[in-house]
Amino acid sequence: MRHTHFQNSRIRIGWAKNDIANFERSANRFFQNTKPTIVREPEPDGIHELHKIRYRKKLPATLTQKTISATENLRSALDLLATEVMRLKDAGHNGKIYFPFCKASKDLKSRLNSGSCNPLPDDIKTLFASYEPYAGGSDLLWAINELANTSKHNDIVHVGFKSGIAMPELETTDAVTAPIKIIEGITDSAENEIVFARTQLGLKWKYRLKVTCGVSFGKIERIEGKEISPNLSAMVDAVTLIVNETEAKCREIGLVS
Repeated sequence: MRHTHFQNSRIRIGWAKNDIANFERSANRFFQNTKPTIVREPEPDGIHELHKIRYRKKLPATLTQKTISATENLRSALDLLATEVMRLKDAGHNGKIYFPFCKASKDLKSRLNSGSCNPLPDDIKTLFASYEPYAGGSDLLWAINELANTSKHNDIVHVGFKSGIAMPELETTDAVTAPIKIIEGITDSAENEIVFARTQLGLKWKYRLKVTCGVSFGKIERIEGKEISPNLSAMVDAVTLIVNETEAKCREIGLVS
């Protein structure tokens, strides 16, 4: 089907896709060009030490910038969607209309009946409600709203490392007086280093380390620590679906032909 309406929303979705593509290029370039080193760092107790993978550089700021830009574009796409529905219903309407994000499911009804949503057709309000745009509903939609609002009104949410650690082999000839703690699985770090083991100080050991790295969201409710790239792409899919289904509903109720 060729879409003829809601082009402003689709333009912002396209911008978000460009942001994600730029994010991925920058992340790939960073991991290809920034080789990590293995370091040991004594702990204050004088008994243990941490074993870390350390990158020479911190994650580039463009990764945070593109993450925020993508989510702001997606949030704007949804608000532009609601605004155009209102214009289709009443071309003379000049009030502010927003997509009905809210904090909890119990707030949704009042949000839909508020001035920023109330003029919308009932069928569209019912459709918007079905997407559960609140905390505890759709995590992806809630994250779009939180990331966009946080960067505008509070603070920039910086991204961090996301790493998968595995150590399939290790051996030591030293007398082990303290347990070797291997930190496998998925770990997060806001710095340019990742801890993968804790041992007794000065332990002589050999190991084979497998590491995969990505970039994760910062302190945002429900998506903190999740890998950014696949979740941004899922957000694009979610917003695209809402725009397409809203256009279909507007055609069904006679707002567009």
